[in-house]
Amino acid sequence: AFEAGICTGIPGHKSLFFCGHIRLLYRNPVTGQNYYEYIDYIRACVTEAVMLRFEAISWREMDKYVNNSRAMIIDVREEMQFEKCHIGNAVNIPFEKLEKQYGKMPKDKILVLYCEHGGTGLLAAKELYDRGFVVRALVGGIAGYRGAYLRCNES
Repeated sequence: AFEAGICTGIPGHKSLFFCGHIRLLYRNPVTGQNYYEYIDYIRACVTEAVMLRFEAISWREMDKYVNNSRAMIIDVREEMQFEKCHIGNAVNIPFEKLEKQYGKMPKDKILVLYCEHGGTGLLAAKELYDRGFVVRALVGGIAGYRGAYLRCNES
C-alpha cells in the first residue's frame, strides 16, 4: 500500500525542502506485524531547492518583511491573479517577465518571492539567487498565507 504526501516546506531551513513522501506498508511474514517505510521525494520543478542557500519562509516570517524597508515583496503570479488578491506592499512581476526585470531590481534589498502554491516562487528565488540577489521564498505561496496583510479585491 502507499499514500502520497503533500507539498510542505521546512520554514527556516536553508537546505531542506521536502515536497512529500510515499508511505509503504510492509507486513512481516513471520510475526504478521505491519511497519511503514517512508520514501521522501522532491517534485521535479523544485529538485534543486535541496541544494540552495536561500531560506524558504513561513507566513509568519513573511509578515516581518511586508513593512520592512530593507525588503521587496514580489508576487510572480499573473497580473489578473495579483489584482484579485495579493500580500500588502507586493509588486507584481509575473514569472515569465522576471528575466527582463533583473536590471531594475535592487541588489541592496532582500527579495521575498511568492506565487500561488510555492513552486514557482521557489524557481523565481533560485533564478534571482543565481544572479547574486539575496532572496527568500514563501512556503505554500499565497494559498498558504494566513498573515495580516492579505489584500483581496471584493469584485
